[in-house]
Amino acid sequence: MDKYTLEIVLESKYYVHFHLYVNDVLTTNQQEISMNKSEFERFFKVLFKGSKGNCVKIYSYNPPTQFYP
Repeated sequence: MDKYTLEIVLESKYYVHFHLYVNDVLTTNQQEISMNKSEFERFFKVLFKGSKGNCVKIYSYNPPTQFYP
């Protein structure tokens, strides 16, 4: 069973920027994924249900230097 980790890099008013790890391997090498907050929550719920609980949401310890309005 695959293990999914969603590492939130930046959470703005409308968007969530995150990295996706599958089995502790980073799948987004170039830049983080950006999604609307409601889309992100639906994405997390689908991954959590599909992986039977092997999906976690964490916050990054290294915040970016650029912030979005």
